[in-house]
Amino acid sequence: MDEKSHGARPRHLPTRVWRLFLLHPVRLINNLLAEHATPRSLGLAGAFGAFAGTLPILGLHTVLVYYGAQRMQLNRLLALGTNQLGIPPVLPALCIEVGYYLRHGAWLTEVSMRTLWREAPQRFWEWTIGAFVVGPVLAVVVGGAIWLLAVLMQRRPQKGDGVACGSAENRAEQSRDVPLADQRPTTSDAR
Repeated sequence: MDEKSHGARPRHLPTRVWRLFLLHPVRLINNLLAEHATPRSLGLAGAFGAFAGTLPILGLHTVLVYYGAQRMQLNRLLALGTNQLGIPPVLPALCIEVGYYLRHGAWLTEVSMRTLWREAPQRFWEWTIGAFVVGPVLAVVVGGAIWLLAVLMQRRPQKGDGVACGSAENRAEQSRDVPLADQRPTTSDAR
């Protein structure tokens, strides 16, 4: 017997996502930002996206990053965002330079469109070698920075956390948030 005869309904997640995208795009972005939002998972998502951005898989970065982040249960939006660090020409050129140095022991000095097209297979191989050197370094830097920012933002006190609404501490905190021109002396300050 099939599932329909038992009354089970298949999930229509893509329909729900499209509905959210078309009717409530801000809510969809907030949901994507909140998924797997621990500092560790955010740092790993950033590191994965940055590393994948260095790989020479032309035209497949977005698919690889989305699929990998989904499989590893990482924040997809953050991974896709950090993947964009690998947009040509800067990062691929850096990977090619590092790969050329590792292969030949000297830096690549002759760079022109003619040599790039003529020597494309060698440059692709050097890009691959350089990606496995530059990629992990970039992943550690980007992932570490995102993790540190997430930890600092998580530790930042939110308004009203642990403070009673009418307490003197809460009033003092609120008065610090008010611009100085708007602060007026109260009766207790006038004495």
